[in-house]
Amino acid sequence: MRDTLEVVIDRMGFLGDGIARHDNGKDIRELVVPTALPGERWIVAVEGRDRKRLRGRPVRLVERSPGRIDAPCPHFERCGGCALQHIPVSQALGLKVAMIEGALSNRGLAHPPFDPPAVSPEASRRRIRLAVDRNGRVGFRERWSRSLVAIGHCIVAEPALDMLLPALNELAPRLGWLAKGGEIQLTRTDNGVDMHGQSPLRPSVADVERLADTLAPHGLLRISWADGTADIVETLWQVGEPVIRIGEYDLPLPPAAFLQATGDGLRSLQDFAVEVLAGATSLADLFCGLGSLSLPLLDRLDRLTAVDDNRSAIRALQVTVPAVDARVQDLQTRPLSARDLRRLDAAIIDPPRAGAMVQCETIARSTLQRLVYVSCHPASFARDAAILVRHGFRIERLRPIDQFTHAPAIELAAYLVR
Repeated sequence: MRDTLEVVIDRMGFLGDGIARHDNGKDIRELVVPTALPGERWIVAVEGRDRKRLRGRPVRLVERSPGRIDAPCPHFERCGGCALQHIPVSQALGLKVAMIEGALSNRGLAHPPFDPPAVSPEASRRRIRLAVDRNGRVGFRERWSRSLVAIGHCIVAEPALDMLLPALNELAPRLGWLAKGGEIQLTRTDNGVDMHGQSPLRPSVADVERLADTLAPHGLLRISWADGTADIVETLWQVGEPVIRIGEYDLPLPPAAFLQATGDGLRSLQDFAVEVLAGATSLADLFCGLGSLSLPLLDRLDRLTAVDDNRSAIRALQVTVPAVDARVQDLQTRPLSARDLRRLDAAIIDPPRAGAMVQCETIARSTLQRLVYVSCHPASFARDAAILVRHGFRIERLRPIDQFTHAPAIELAAYLVR
């Protein structure tokens, strides 16, 4: 039987969790309690621990904070996707901006006041990743668990995706390729919906026909699949090419290719890059994906070099926008060299969550003068920015961009100059 405790929440962590102090008679540890607010008293079941903290599952709220609001989603407290529905949106935004401030402070980085944050509205997520269990239930994982919360309606998903959830819940138990579980990723493109599945079993022709017959009337354009063990994606059915409009170009979206979480967030990032890089004539777009941050600048440039390790994304760029020097290269292991960068005015870098330490070390040793760094992880950004600052860069502008309504995550766009 799990230990249960009554605790008072001392403070709120950056992930939206309540933090309490627990004295077990031998030492004092912090106890993480999801969805709990400072000042509240909770009965908590201890479910795990790491070296520094205990993990507590909320059992019963004994004393409620006056700052608590009713969550708009009935799945809150179980679904692991949204952790901040129990506080006002403005307070959640303040918590997220504090994440950026804390990361910069930890590295001793000076910075100007933040630009006004850009906030995507509710029901604007254009990509959702659904889990499917062996019972054919479709939904999202619980926090700290592989257990699934069945979802028939998601308040953060775009309507074009949300409307597919009831049909998927009805279909999933009859799809043999999901008998051992799997994932379904839905993406709203500019001309319809793309579906990408991942599972140990390959979908049968009958399974694909069931999905297509049911979902094509709701805008489904393509079904693709991967087994998760190799870099191979199969297109199983397609009635049209999913397309993403970037600047003046309609780019075909490769299956499972990276996209910013919301269209509003992408436009905010594009506007930031266009504004701060005024006057640049030669540009490198590193970890470029489909070139979503650099293509709006193309008509101002004499030269655009776009680099990514995703072959499908680079191929889409090469075919659609041949004026771009697009190349496949793993920048984590083989970054652009100082020599590669010396003929460029500026660069945009949008690395994955782990950041781009090796590439930033090369940029620091180059003659590059201007850099836009887009990050979804304040800590890795601060680490990389510290490298650049030690070599003569300064943070000129910072803009928080919140694409993750109700979730404890935030994007940022930074402009650094030497």
